[in-house]
Amino acid sequence: MQRGSRSLRQGSNIGWTSSKMLFYEADDLLDGITYEATRLELETEPGISINKVRKFFSPSNSFEKEMEVKLEEILEKLEYLVKQKDALCLREGTGGKPSSHRGPTTSRVDESDVYGRENDKEAIMKLLLSNDANGNNLRVISIVGMGWVGKTTIAQLVYNDRRVKEQFDLRLWVCVSEDFDVFKITKDIFKEATSVACDDKTPNQLQVELEKQLVRKNFLLVLDDVWNEKYTEWDILRMPLKSGAPGSRILVTTRHEIVASMMSTILIHHLNALTEDDCWPLLQKHAFGGRNFNGYLHLEIWERKS
Repeated sequence: MQRGSRSLRQGSNIGWTSSKMLFYEADDLLDGITYEATRLELETEPGISINKVRKFFSPSNSFEKEMEVKLEEILEKLEYLVKQKDALCLREGTGGKPSSHRGPTTSRVDESDVYGRENDKEAIMKLLLSNDANGNNLRVISIVGMGWVGKTTIAQLVYNDRRVKEQFDLRLWVCVSEDFDVFKITKDIFKEATSVACDDKTPNQLQVELEKQLVRKNFLLVLDDVWNEKYTEWDILRMPLKSGAPGSRILVTTRHEIVASMMSTILIHHLNALTEDDCWPLLQKHAFGGRNFNGYLHLEIWERKS
């Protein structure tokens, strides 16, 4: 058994090392493309025609052939790593505890870095600001989507929207992550609501005090990155939250719809990946430092043709 565990750990380490090396190869490939694009931009006279750009990336061009060969090699290695992962029975969160591989989040967001999410934001805004058809029930709204697709970003955009600031007496942000510790989460909510430390309080005192703080207050609570699937723990956490005024909302971000359902979510917004058109300005900003993409038109033509 120990030998099997050791083999599995060794296989995992080899796979991780290979993954990092593959990342470096892909990064080198992008650097090569960027360098060639810059060189072309510097050497090309103003007024170059689109036909000449297409000719530069024609099938007879040695640079493009070299890039295609390298890209195929990277894809083959990636496919091999995926097969190795299946052979070793590795999966996300091996060991019984999922991992999001990121630090705690906050409500702060740079809106200039966000592309293609206006419709998603407005859909959530509509759910948050609409009249509560369920009377005094505390409404829970969930944003569900795969990892790193932008769930936290949407929550941040909504949290900082002027209309939300005007609608709610209190705005509370808590990053939950994998460890759904009811006592810790309750402390974080209390600190957000009062800006007062509460480390000396018992769990019972803490819930009683939080309930008093929320009485007749219209609040928005964001619970970011929730993984817990146990209803009993969620039921304990939400007990003091029920004292809030009608119209209070809890906005949850999670990767799993079962989590949203467990939290008695009334409304679920499924967040999909960005479209190709929305990805281009994002690439322009982060790969080319925000410079005008017109200087790299040949890259766009090459990508669209592939």
